[in-house]
Amino acid sequence: MFFLVLLSVLATLCLKLSYFNINNIQVFNNKNVSEDEIIKLSDIKIGTNIFYQNLGKSKKSIMTNPYVSDVSFSRSLPSTIQIIVNERKAQFYCSNNDKKFLVIDKNGIVLEVRDDIKSMQLVNLIGVNVENLKIGDKLSISDDKKVIILKQLAALLDKTDKNTPAMTEVNLADSSNVKVNYAGMSVLLGDSYNLEKKLNTALNIIVQNKLTSSKGV
Repeated sequence: MFFLVLLSVLATLCLKLSYFNINNIQVFNNKNVSEDEIIKLSDIKIGTNIFYQNLGKSKKSIMTNPYVSDVSFSRSLPSTIQIIVNERKAQFYCSNNDKKFLVIDKNGIVLEVRDDIKSMQLVNLIGVNVENLKIGDKLSISDDKKVIILKQLAALLDKTDKNTPAMTEVNLADSSNVKVNYAGMSVLLGDSYNLEKKLNTALNIIVQNKLTSSKGV
């Protein structure tokens, strides 16, 4: 009985003492979304009791930003809230009829719409319908094979280094006949079977024969 009373007293003190009021909010792993934006979306207020904060609500709000794929929190007692963000990576872009650029991740999610993408290293994605898509929407891809190919190509992009020619365009109009461009060179990959092996073979041929500045198929 005494133990329960003690727990009750301690819980009350934790909720009432200013010692547990939030005075520091830290954000980790964010690259595209600013710290200020994440804190604003979280609606975590300095001076609020650290145990009162509804972190579930904060998570839901932060994840309204399409760049954010997941969020976790840590209470560092007595007064610090840590926000750990996982972000989606911009890897592709599409152009719509309004001459806007839709920035897209490996899952086909529209991360942002821009007038200019010159400062971003993205691959032009063609052969998919992007009309009427808004920020946060997902590409309407009826062919599951295209989704698989998009993810495979994104994984390959993550593996490229400065010595590898830059992929400039992917054509998914026909999932059984995928086309990838490297500057002036067009590589015909066929379907998604052994995609990585086929692409690596093509890259080796391009590099070994110094074809990066050539044009052809």
